[in-house]
Amino acid sequence: MSLHDVERMLFGLNRDQEQAAAFVDDPHTVLEEHPHLSRDERQMLSDRDVLSLYRYGLHPLLLVQASRFFGMQLPDFNEAIQPARGERTS
Repeated sequence: MSLHDVERMLFGLNRDQEQAAAFVDDPHTVLEEHPHLSRDERQMLSDRDVLSLYRYGLHPLLLVQASRFFGMQLPDFNEAIQPARGERTS
């Protein structure tokens, strides 16, 4: 139930191609393997809501990497987070 847990989960998916493929096919099943995630975190991940994840505080580099198993091309990713540009100062 923390930003760190979400980042660890995404980091794991970035390192494990089988898990990433499973996430593409059925994100809910993969998310069940992470009971420490909150309902809201699971929703953002299953919805592949990069804008909400960015606003939640996820590191942009993790999100860029995750966009490939979210089924997003880089231009689509950039467009998705455009409304939040400039919201972070550090």
